[in-house]
Amino acid sequence: MTVIGSLEAIGRGARESDAAKTRLAIGAARAGLKNAKDALLKTLDAELAVWESKLDVIFSEPAGREGMSRHAGYWKEKLENSI
Repeated sequence: MTVIGSLEAIGRGARESDAAKTRLAIGAARAGLKNAKDALLKTLDAELAVWESKLDVIFSEPAGREGMSRHAGYWKEKLENSI
């Protein structure tokens, strides 16, 4: 799965309140960014690390899930526009 595909899966998982699916998608995205040298990609990886570590807190509130879904969409668009 590509990083963009993983971001789409993160957004879907958050909308569906599926923490397991979201956790897997975050892991896949981070794996795709493992050797990233670009500053934008490093920033995305850092944000994904925060999401991963705080996923239980994010998923405990509807606003957290909605925010994660929207932010995953933001990153998807940002990456698509930078290609």
